[in-house]
Amino acid sequence: MDLSYECLGKAELLARASIEDLLDGKKPEIDIYALDREINRGEMQVRRLVFEYQLLNEVSDLTAGLVLTSTIIDIERIGDYAKNIYELAERYHHPFIGNRHFDTVRKIAEDVLKLFPRAAKAFREADVVAAESIMKDHSIFGRRLDLVLDDLVEDPQIGAKDAVMVALSARYTKRISAHLSNLASSVVNPFDRIGFRPGKQGPEDAD
Repeated sequence: MDLSYECLGKAELLARASIEDLLDGKKPEIDIYALDREINRGEMQVRRLVFEYQLLNEVSDLTAGLVLTSTIIDIERIGDYAKNIYELAERYHHPFIGNRHFDTVRKIAEDVLKLFPRAAKAFREADVVAAESIMKDHSIFGRRLDLVLDDLVEDPQIGAKDAVMVALSARYTKRISAHLSNLASSVVNPFDRIGFRPGKQGPEDAD
């Protein structure tokens, strides 16, 4: 559990550094790729520790082990999408300003960063109410980012380079939010419904 929390903290650091680079041109003070590799190693270590624990203990908490092997994947994926945002920022070399699409993505990306401490707290404390709130917020962010793409394809004035930036940054931001929502869903849902919307309705993705 402690290692999972540690990896989530690193994923937040990676996401913040990458998004600040994209939005404001603030170059990261950390090695993005080295931190991503640390998260990857953490994922493998969590899997190994869970496996060893289940193997060596006659009476073990199987559910907790399954949840950890699921949620560490979401944490690792956050790192991957954050790295994608950093790579996008490195290719653009311009302020992320200048049109309404950029402004919308900027606001949502800033709001998604605010989910990290809430998700970490909900996950650590198994706070169902807080986790449900995170999932609801992600649903709102996801719909808003989908509207950005709808608006983008109908914009005859935007250039190809800016259009690519908007589309990819919106998509990567949505995926980070989605994986934080998946993490929260592990508090709300039974194991088989992690990553899906709560309740007895059909298996509809939470994002």
